[in-house]
Amino acid sequence: LPPPFSTPAVAAAGWLLLLLLYIALADGSATFSDMMDDVAAALARIRKDKETLIPPNAAKALGYGLLSDAPAALSGRVYLGGYSSGAHVAAALLLPRRASTLALARHGLPTDPTRLCDCVL
Repeated sequence: LPPPFSTPAVAAAGWLLLLLLYIALADGSATFSDMMDDVAAALARIRKDKETLIPPNAAKALGYGLLSDAPAALSGRVYLGGYSSGAHVAAALLLPRRASTLALARHGLPTDPTRLCDCVL
């Protein structure tokens, strides 16, 4: 995973933003299933390591005494979103189709969209 990205507005809102790079169709070497698998692998890693991805001083830097007192993003909630083809892949992972179910299951993720993440943007 890339290091967390932030802007003053993102940090002030208490969000940790991870921008994912995934395999693309552009050069013809990947299929859409490959793209979903790549994003599912990243989502599995985020869910597994989300507490360690949050900088240790994030809650204090935002004026909160404890991490549990901080906004939802710092409390470990996962929001899935994307733009353009990224949004297409994110949405496709939430559909109960064979390719998405296989990609999610391969990485130990729940195949029920209501258990996959806290919100889709």
